[in-house]
Amino acid sequence: MNRRRLARDVVVIDIGNSKIEISVVAAGRVAGRIRLPTRSRPVQLAAAFRAALTVTARHGALPVLIASVVPGAVESLTRIVRACGVRHVHRVRWDDPWPFVIAVRNPSTLGVDRLANIAGLCALGSRDGIAIDVGTAITIDVLRHGRFEGGLILPGFDLQLGALRSRTAQLPCLEWNAAAPRIGRDTVAALQAGVLHPTAAGVAAVAARLGADLPATAALILTGGAAFAVAPWFAGTVRQEPGLMTLGLQAVAAQLRFK
Repeated sequence: MNRRRLARDVVVIDIGNSKIEISVVAAGRVAGRIRLPTRSRPVQLAAAFRAALTVTARHGALPVLIASVVPGAVESLTRIVRACGVRHVHRVRWDDPWPFVIAVRNPSTLGVDRLANIAGLCALGSRDGIAIDVGTAITIDVLRHGRFEGGLILPGFDLQLGALRSRTAQLPCLEWNAAAPRIGRDTVAALQAGVLHPTAAGVAAVAARLGADLPATAALILTGGAAFAVAPWFAGTVRQEPGLMTLGLQAVAAQLRFK
């Protein structure tokens, strides 16, 4: 496998629906990583960004990539980053120099998180593979012969529980539980089991079906905050890579010309 060239010094900010993750890459390794809720106040975001930069002496000299699935959060965070003295800020887009061919309809509608995960597969040296991101939403995306062919999007665990609560009269408001029993012996346990196990089993089954159409050398990568809860349902080899998106954006950053 031929690994992609990666930017050795860059700050990657991933704005997700639930959390913001700030990863500082210095001298080719992740030197610091801070996570905080997406709905954090500007003063909290500024403090978190400044704290992340303390791991390197370069501070404002490092370019910053902002990848967001929450459009409204980009402008305010960009202002915060620039106020901290950063000179080069790039908002990640679908038409950036991704290390693969985008073979889907309407690529401008793609979430940059999905593109970054596929780029992460490429950064790890794969031309074929499946990237599964288990977060607020769950995405299953396919790379075949260096072409991103598309994938599946389904609600994550908390979204499912929230929908059950909002569309029923008596079911309680819950958070998902990775230790849910196989069989729930009360309503709470039944809800948690009913969301966790069928979803995890379904994700593993779909990945296996998709993988059967890929070369035997295809990679299968799990990422996202709830990836650990899905991993036990995979019968074959699956790799957990929490920093998959960061790797992908390092590959993009290596091809950008910052002004």
